[in-house]
Amino acid sequence: MFCDQCEQTAKGVGCTVAGVCGKNAEVALLQDQLIHLLRRLAPLVEQARSQGMKTEIYDDFIADALFATLTNVNFDPDAIKSLQTQALVHARTLAAELGEVPEDLALSIEEYRARLPETVVGLGAFSSDADVDSAMQMLLFGLKGLCAYKDHAARLGQRDSALSSFVCRALMAGTQWDGQVRDLGAWLDLVLECGRANLKAMELLDAGNTGHFGDPVPSQVDLGHRKQGHPGFRA
Repeated sequence: MFCDQCEQTAKGVGCTVAGVCGKNAEVALLQDQLIHLLRRLAPLVEQARSQGMKTEIYDDFIADALFATLTNVNFDPDAIKSLQTQALVHARTLAAELGEVPEDLALSIEEYRARLPETVVGLGAFSSDADVDSAMQMLLFGLKGLCAYKDHAARLGQRDSALSSFVCRALMAGTQWDGQVRDLGAWLDLVLECGRANLKAMELLDAGNTGHFGDPVPSQVDLGHRKQGHPGFRA
């Protein structure tokens, strides 16, 4: 296996036997494939957004799916496969609404999965320049954290279209759907923008939490211990 889904990889290079987090080779590959499918979905979502179409369902899905690849969040291969299928269905739906019939989206999920390379190098943004590649990886790790906040905020009714647009543009960066050539400075600018986007996502989550549960206030807490039986037990 080869997994570099997080910054905690073995020896700072990559997990090649098993994930230090407990992830196995199957899950690592499925997560790589899911990220590739999200990169495929992202340009369609941005195109739809630019045409004034509603994209909330796709924005929420991308956040939820990318959150699932964060370390220790979801190691269930069937759950990741289900997210892959949903990503492909969403991409097909959007392409049809946009009047497009891309050849790759006509494939079944099994055919699509079989066409994908079996290494992380072929499954997303990658550069032979170590510094640029590091910036690309920092961006991806930052997006995962951002989407964790974003996913929770959306569940509390807090969304921001500009934030969703950034997630899509960042997923597209460095892929065949990007259309831009970036040097190291430009990649670092994206990483910094991702940091600012994380702060915005945290603001949304805070608004959702306080809106539902109120502002946190100091409360007395019992630090002792007491005997407590089962509520259904009568002595």
